[in-house]
Amino acid sequence: MPEIRDIPILRLIPQRPPFVMVDRLLSVDEKTAVTEFAVREDCLFVEDGGLTPYGLIENMAQTCAARIGYINLHSKVMIGVIGAVKGFEVLGSPRVGDVLRTTVTDRESVMGMTMADAEVCGPSGVVARAELKIALRQDTVLSAGKSLEVRFSEVDSMSIVWHGSYAKYFEDAREAFGAKYGLGYMDIFGQGYYAPLVELDFRYKKPLVYGSKPYVTVYYRPTEAAKIVFDYEIRDAEDGSVAATGHSVQVFLDKDYKLVWTNPPFYEEWKKRWNIL
Repeated sequence: MPEIRDIPILRLIPQRPPFVMVDRLLSVDEKTAVTEFAVREDCLFVEDGGLTPYGLIENMAQTCAARIGYINLHSKVMIGVIGAVKGFEVLGSPRVGDVLRTTVTDRESVMGMTMADAEVCGPSGVVARAELKIALRQDTVLSAGKSLEVRFSEVDSMSIVWHGSYAKYFEDAREAFGAKYGLGYMDIFGQGYYAPLVELDFRYKKPLVYGSKPYVTVYYRPTEAAKIVFDYEIRDAEDGSVAATGHSVQVFLDKDYKLVWTNPPFYEEWKKRWNIL
């Protein structure tokens, strides 16, 4: 199993940006998990430079999710819903720039219901604590990942990865997903269809440099339309920070290159097999 701190947080939790309230899982055992989160100005739950109580509760809940995600690392991500919050105390006001360390301790897990004690600590001590009751659902989140190594041909004169190289990294992730779940280009072609890209976008967070070994993760996004939709995340393996995120959309064409407006039969069967929609 990979080193805990090196695992991209989006492999462990069902939440997606901009709703992610934990940066990394620091430690986990049979009952307890510890996460780290840096309060940033662009966080949805920051008001007047401080993290709101809603943000603290979401941070606690996502720490619970990260623990469960790590325990089930090689299975599908489980969706959790906060059923109840008891004894919630706010003892401090985390500010932008503070790094929070959150500990959750599982008191009892029965029939898909987890009851846990949570405590959030900031630079000056405990800032919040609560008892959480979280119900787990079996919704499917399909994802795949791939370790990369930045090559000389992918960087510019400053040894920084050229922006166009990210398209290849995302393609590598799609191929890994296709191989894992049976939805590769040749699988689609073998059914009599093409699946060209019609949308591809990137958001660059920090540069990657020559010789670095980032990790790219792709997440399948269910939709009822005749499309294949993916989200992407590339993290720097050195510190776990996000280097880039992205999104893509593919449509289906038949062998005459005509747009297919309804889900092909094989794609409907694929969705049923993986419990999609």
